[in-house]
Amino acid sequence: MKIINAFWELRNLGVSSSEITIELSDTIDDLKAILFSFKGPEYIVFKVPSGGVEFLKCLTDNGFYFVETLSEMQLDITDYNIPEKLARFDKNLTYKILPSEDLDSLGYEIKKGIFNTDRIAMDSNFGKDIAANRYFNWIKDEVLKGNNIYEILYKEEPIGFFGLKQIGDRSFDNFLAGLYIEKSNFGFGFSTITKSIEEIKIRNGKYLITHVSSNNISIYRLYIQLGFMVNNHSYCMTKLFH
Repeated sequence: MKIINAFWELRNLGVSSSEITIELSDTIDDLKAILFSFKGPEYIVFKVPSGGVEFLKCLTDNGFYFVETLSEMQLDITDYNIPEKLARFDKNLTYKILPSEDLDSLGYEIKKGIFNTDRIAMDSNFGKDIAANRYFNWIKDEVLKGNNIYEILYKEEPIGFFGLKQIGDRSFDNFLAGLYIEKSNFGFGFSTITKSIEEIKIRNGKYLITHVSSNNISIYRLYIQLGFMVNNHSYCMTKLFH
């Protein structure tokens, strides 16, 4: 098992947190030993690989509950072209680096409720306001690490954003993206992906790798339509120890 002390979540959630990734080579006894070691208050997230049914049963028996399936999606952009039906709209869209001094304006947009399908937003222990603050903290942390946030514009008007970081030799992750609330009905959701691809090509990248929650079926469907392949699934089980 891979155990991560998610120390950053103490700032975000107000409780200590651990993220534990189970591998199929692990045993139920391994899992039970980890469960026995927990002392609250603590927020625990288990990521169970596809096929790990016995692990899911053990976690359920110990008070954990399923919150989402995370799918790792990958696209080889080497010879990728935007679908023709989207290209005519995409050509009217541009993007630019959002300066760090303008991050507060992005935080304002996020706190309007851009993200409402993730496990934190949908957890009654936390909710959408805490989730929004968590996302904004995440963005600020990534900027401090030297990664860029880009704002997407339609005819010079900001409509959304995406963050991009390199995770391998020629692999990139658009780790967070969304349309602003007032622009979410414009039909430009695809732009958070197509503009990421555009920037990765400029950086001579080859792969766009990202993670999609099963709670957000519309974005999952969009990734499939744009040609992404699923690398793997992880079932997320959580529990807050009071």
